[in-house]
This record gives sequence, structure tokens and C-alpha cells, in this order.
Amino acid sequence: MKGQIIAASCPATESLIGILLSCSNDAGAVVLKTASSTRLNQNETEGGRHCLINKQGFWAKSTFNREIMSLNEELELLTQISRIPSFGFVPFIASVTELEMDIEKWLADCRAVENAGADAIQLDLFYIENLLAVSDFEEKFISLLKEILSHTKVPVMPKLNIGLPAEYAAFLLKKAGIKYVSLLDSIKSPAPLSFSPEGQPAVNKTLLGSGLSVFGSFMLPITRNYTQVLCREGFEVCAGGGVKTAEDIADLLFLGAKTVQIATEILLHGFKRIKTLTDETSALLKKAGITDEESIKTTGQNLYNPLPKSAKYHAQWNIEKCMLKKHPEDCFHCSYNHGHANGQAFCPCINYGGLKTIAIHESCEGCGLCAQLCPHGAIEMTRID
Repeated sequence: MKGQIIAASCPATESLIGILLSCSNDAGAVVLKTASSTRLNQNETEGGRHCLINKQGFWAKSTFNREIMSLNEELELLTQISRIPSFGFVPFIASVTELEMDIEKWLADCRAVENAGADAIQLDLFYIENLLAVSDFEEKFISLLKEILSHTKVPVMPKLNIGLPAEYAAFLLKKAGIKYVSLLDSIKSPAPLSFSPEGQPAVNKTLLGSGLSVFGSFMLPITRNYTQVLCREGFEVCAGGGVKTAEDIADLLFLGAKTVQIATEILLHGFKRIKTLTDETSALLKKAGITDEESIKTTGQNLYNPLPKSAKYHAQWNIEKCMLKKHPEDCFHCSYNHGHANGQAFCPCINYGGLKTIAIHESCEGCGLCAQLCPHGAIEMTRID
């Protein structure tokens, strides 16, 4: 497992000390903080970083100049890395961005970081506003990627965000000849609303304006979808976005990801989180008898191999476990026709049969919701094919 968890591009990777700490905690690679040759003028970039943590996630607002390193800063960082021999065992991935699809600007950035010793290049597309609305987007996007590939020798991996749907991204990246993909950038959102103890609505004013993003576990289902779609299309994916636990990492590996990158976990819990998650994931896989990349791949294929079309399930009522007769006050009220306002309102196949019994109609499709909702296990799913 060692080597499959990557320190993602974030404030933790914008300094030499942060990179050193990532490496010493078993990071398989380090993606440097994104850099650009573009700098906005001062009156457009006043202010710095502002953060908020709530139940929805980790919110961060920043200006372009504050959040994006200058290209010279990135080149200096790569130079510093090259002077430390022990760093030679860990790949360092430079990350570059521009505000538009200007081929010359992107090429200049990529050539510069490659010449400075980057082992690979991440293309951060997050800062191109309304990517799909760009005139002649498809042609320009494919041309940009092809030009970068033809003028660089190190691996190149675009970093996707939800502005580019997974299936469409796979189509475009294939046409451009891309092999490696990085997932998944944060999500832009308005500042979150909260309510005071007195019931008054409020918004954190420091988060208002442009440049606000949110990170959190809510992103994981989106990351899983992108991972599965792109891996099925043959891309080598470094997956991330919403990752918090060893189970999350194992799941992305089973879906086909070659590596998994984390950022928020490092920012909130320190660099040791890389080693902790590495050890926990190794232990989790070892317990399941999964010891190498091939067994991860085989397990993933078996896990996500669909059931045969002939497979059918039907709900079965277990009278011994049901609370309807014994303790009706504790009953979940799964019956659709019982007239209970607190009962389930999804499936009409489960009905009150009188004399405190439950009748499950033969039209049951075996969706499994009732079995999951009943806290007493009184409904069980049985395979009937």
C-alpha cells in the first residue's frame, strides 16, 4: 500500500518544509501548490485567505494572487527540492494553471517546470471560468492538450472539476491522447447560511465575493463516479475529493484508481494523517487478503460486477422480530396503508393485513429499502431466482 497515497496540491505543499513533512510521512508523491505566470493587478486581488468549518465541509476563500503561487516561486521550490538528495525517491508533480486556454502561456509554464526538474505536470483547469462556454471549446481544449503533450517529456495529467462532466471529459481526453487524470477539484459555492441561537439568519461576510470553494465528504460520491467512468475508459486516475478514511481510499482503488490524493485531511489533521491513512488502508486490505495491485484490481472487478439480470429479490416479513404486536409504540410502521404519518411513504407493496400483521404484495421489486429502514430487522431480503 505504501506509495499510493499522494499529498495533493494545497497550502500544505507550497513550502519546502511542507513537502519534507509529506515525504517523511510516507506520501507516495507530492503535488506542488498550483502556480501560474499570470498575476492579476493589485486592485483586483486585495485580501487574503478566509476559512470556515461547519457540518457541510471546509470552506476556503482566497484571491488568485494569494492562492496561486507565481511561476518563479514554483521554480525556486523545485530547485530547492533538487538540492536535497533524499527527495530523489519521491516523485514531485508541478501544478500549473492559467485563466484562459492560451496555448503559449500553458506551454511556457509547462516547459519551465519540466526544465526545473518536475517529474510530472498537473494541469489545473479550475481557474478557467465557465470552461464549457468558451468559444469553440472542444477544438481549443483538445488542441491545448495535444500541444502540451507534444512539447513535454514528463507525464501530463489534467485535473478535472465538476465543470466538465465525467463522460464528456473522457471523450475529450481520449481525443487529445491523454493517459493520466487527476481528480477532483473543490466546488464553487455561495457563502453558507447559518442561524443564531435567537433564530436570526446570518452569513459570514469574510466569505462573500468570488473565490469561495467548499471541500468535504459530500464530494466523495462525485469523485467515485468520475473515477469509475474514467477508469473504465482506460485512464490512469489519481483520485481525490471527499476522502476521509481508509475505507474511502480502498473503495477508490477498487473502482480502478491507481493512487489516491488527499488535501483537506492533511490541512485539518496534520501531515501525519498521510502515514495514518497509509497504515490503516494497508491493514484493511491485508485483513481482506488483498496484498498487491493485481488483487486490488481483481477484487474491484468482482465487487462491481453487476448481478445477472435473472437475479431477483423479495422482501420477507419476520413475525418474531416485528414490534407491531409486541411493542406497537416501537414499531417503525413500514405498512403503506396503515395511515401512520411517521411511516414509510416510498413503497406501496407493504401493507397492514389486519390483526396486527404485515402483508407484502407479490409485486415487490426487491429494492431493499424497507429492510434497511426497519430498526428491528423484521424485514429481510431473500433472493428468489
